[in-house]
Amino acid sequence: MERAYRDGTTLTVLFLDLDQFKSVNDTCGHVVGDRLLVAVAHTLQSHLRGYDFLARMGGDEFLAILPGIRGESLPSKIQLLEEAVAEIQTPAGDAAAGVTVSIGAACYPEDGCSTDELIFCSDQRMYAQKRAGGPGGRLLACSAKI
Repeated sequence: MERAYRDGTTLTVLFLDLDQFKSVNDTCGHVVGDRLLVAVAHTLQSHLRGYDFLARMGGDEFLAILPGIRGESLPSKIQLLEEAVAEIQTPAGDAAAGVTVSIGAACYPEDGCSTDELIFCSDQRMYAQKRAGGPGGRLLACSAKI
C-alpha cells in the first residue's frame, strides 16, 4: 500500500471464500477437504502474477493482493479466478461436483487507506455476493481431479 501511495498507483484486495466447503468436509471427509484447499491454493496462485500475493486466511478463506489491478481489468480477473476454481472437481457421492468461490474486491485508495479497511470492505463484498447466490450459481465443465 505504501508503494501504491508513493507511486500513485492502485492496489486491489480480493477476499475469496469457497462456497459450501463445509459440505465437502461433511460428505467426503477432511482429507478430501484438505486436498481441495491445496488444489484451490495452487490453482489461484497459477492464475496470479508473480508479484501478486496470496494467503490462506483460515478455513476456506483466501486473501489476494493485486498491485495495479482495478477498473475494467478487475472484473475479468475475478471471472478468471472463479472459472479456474470451478474447473476443480471434488467427489460428491457417486459423481463429481465443481467447486465455486465467492470473491469480494476492494481497491486502494477508493475503498480504504488502511489494511483493515480494505480487508473489511472486500470481506463484506464477498458476503454480499454469497447472499446474492454466489458467483452466479454457475458450475463449469470440470476436468481436474483433486
